[in-house]
Amino acid sequence: MFPSAVHSRFEHSLGVLHLSNEILNNLYLNAILYDKKYNDGNVFCDINHIPKHNVQELRLAALLHDIGHGPMSHQFDSFMPNKTELMKILDGKYYDILNLLEKPDDKVEHEYMSLIFCLIIFNDLEKEGK
Repeated sequence: MFPSAVHSRFEHSLGVLHLSNEILNNLYLNAILYDKKYNDGNVFCDINHIPKHNVQELRLAALLHDIGHGPMSHQFDSFMPNKTELMKILDGKYYDILNLLEKPDDKVEHEYMSLIFCLIIFNDLEKEGK
């Protein structure tokens, strides 16, 4: 923990987005260096052939990774519904995600909520044709 770190959730998400871009850039640079050094055509993944939509998905995942946090971040975790409660709230939707929780009384962690919120957002955008 960094108790002196003072930044908003938005600034944090932008930082994670920046780091994901740095990772992609370093993958690209390391692939070039590997190819120059070994010239065996055996690079695990040709970074140039990563589809643009996969890059966009990585960037969106980085930006939205904490969207499932409640107010006051982790201090809200104890108020999160359990699997059974959330299944009722969501009327059985997203069962495949919630089924990853082993027990019906397991609290739904913010990572699961982030995934569900992202799916809701993307489904709404798809319906609107955007």
